[in-house]
Amino acid sequence: MTERVRQWLRAAIVFTLVVAVAGAWLGYINARNTPHYRQTEPGAVAVPDQNSRLQLRLVSLVTTATMVTSRDSAHAPAGALYVVAVVEYVPDPDGSLCWLDLLAVDGRRWATTELTEVSGERELPTSCSSEPVNGTPRAELIYLVPEQAVNSLAGLVSSSTAYRTTDPYWVLTPPG
Repeated sequence: MTERVRQWLRAAIVFTLVVAVAGAWLGYINARNTPHYRQTEPGAVAVPDQNSRLQLRLVSLVTTATMVTSRDSAHAPAGALYVVAVVEYVPDPDGSLCWLDLLAVDGRRWATTELTEVSGERELPTSCSSEPVNGTPRAELIYLVPEQAVNSLAGLVSSSTAYRTTDPYWVLTPPG
């Protein structure tokens, strides 16, 4: 083997090592930055937000075209439906809130909807609280989703995707 062939062989080996290390690093960065979702057992308790200790359980997930309050009722816009999620939680003494997004099986997400166009109050509060209550604390989260997405809902997931790890994001699944 001539000296020139040895130089080319060394260059090829170094190039292959650089490409392999860069590919592995990019794969690792992609795995950390892409949320991986894992369904809980139906009705199971989980901590969906990695930055808090708030334990939640999805009690029900109901779709409706009309949102009824103590004074009024509002109809969903054409082509959309309201999704009402009721969650039970263990109050966190630090006062964590349950900010959860509604997740579809294809990865689409919807944030909670503020019902500013409806006067009156709903039976349950619209957020988790650290205040002590009688009985099991519950909150009601309301989402407005396209009508064609209703059959592909997976459950509730943390609204924060800033937690960078390869650990899964827990998806609260309603009881069967």
